[in-house]
Amino acid sequence: MSWSEVVMIWLLGGAIGLMEQGKLKGKLKEKVLLLSLIGACYAISLALVWVHELPGPTQWIDTLYKPLGKLLEK
Repeated sequence: MSWSEVVMIWLLGGAIGLMEQGKLKGKLKEKVLLLSLIGACYAISLALVWVHELPGPTQWIDTLYKPLGKLLEK
C-alpha cells in the first residue's frame, strides 16, 4: 500500500464522517462507534504502509483457530 492510498482512505473516511454527522445529531453512542471504526481503518492503513508483510484477516483467523481444528481432529 502506498501513501497515496492512505491519503485516499483518510479522505474517504473524513467524507463519510461528514456525511453521517447530520444523521447522528444527539446520538453519542453512534458517534463514538463511527469514530472508532474510522480510527481503526486509519490505524490499519498506516500499519500496512509501514509493515508491508502484515498478515491479512484470513491469516489471523487461521492462526487463531488452528489449535481448535487440531483438537477437533483428534
